[in-house]
Amino acid sequence: MTSPALDPQLFAVTVVRAALPGSIVETLIDGARAVSSASYVWINDGGGSSVYPGRLDTPTIEIVTYGNVSRSETLANAQAAQMALHTAWQEQIVVPTAGHLSYFVVDQRPTLQQVDGLPAGVFRYYASYSLGLRASSAA
Repeated sequence: MTSPALDPQLFAVTVVRAALPGSIVETLIDGARAVSSASYVWINDGGGSSVYPGRLDTPTIEIVTYGNVSRSETLANAQAAQMALHTAWQEQIVVPTAGHLSYFVVDQRPTLQQVDGLPAGVFRYYASYSLGLRASSAA
């Protein structure tokens, strides 16, 4: 479990929203909005551990990207979300109250998922990432 001082969902939502300004980016999934939006990104805290509680957490973040425009556009948005996290790690971007990344690993690259009940013309990509989320003086 992550410490209250390090919030992996807040970190991911902040950097992904900045990278995808035309997308809806949320931590609580709204199924109706997900299937009716051109670009909808759901960010879930997939668990993880605390190496040093309050100082270094190692969460897994799951990012599910939906889109109803085209398969290629939905994939591009999923890849943009991945690159936003990668860039945040490379550039050591600090998100106040959430920390910064000490490492970034792609556990599962954005992969198309065909889910029963998904309306025709709606595409869903799933990805997961392991993060090293570290407290900083600005966090």
